Parts: sequence; C-alpha cells; structure tokens
Amino acid sequence: MSSTTGVRTTPTVPAVRRKRRQQPSKPFLGAAGILGFLLLWELLPAVEVLDANYLPPASKVLVALAHDLGLAAFWGTAPSPPQHVSSDAPTV
Repeated sequence: MSSTTGVRTTPTVPAVRRKRRQQPSKPFLGAAGILGFLLLWELLPAVEVLDANYLPPASKVLVALAHDLGLAAFWGTAPSPPQHVSSDAPTV
C-alpha cells in the first residue's frame, strides 16, 4: 500500500521484448522457389517417377533452349516492308 493515498500498487516490470525473427526477402524467396522447381523437374525423370520421354530433365531442356535462342529461325523472320508502287504505273 502506498503511504500517501492508501491505494495498493503493484511494482511495474519492464516488458520483455522478443526479437522478431527476420523474414527472408521476397527476391530470395522467388529465387528459392525457381531453384526448387528446377530441382524437382530434374529429379522426377532421374528417379523415374516420370518418363523422360514425356518430361525430359530440366538440364536437357535448358541446353536445347540456349541452343535454339541462337538460331535465327527461332526468332522468325521480320516481314518485308511493303513495296512502293510508282505513280506512273497503269491502274487496273
């Protein structure tokens, strides 16, 4: 009891602050998700869960993609510009 007011008070205890665990950054989580997907893609045909004829390993697909990116046929051909018709040509 307090001697001046007659009201019972409880001693204050400083609050214990817990350190928040730092969450991984979004770019890190995105990269981890992509790497996890590629790892799973590589492992499923390797352990014969999926037939490699239907789902080739990621390494083979990525090598083929890198090769195809260097081919002009992959990118297609640009359409040729329209031909200009001279004004002195006869009209039909």
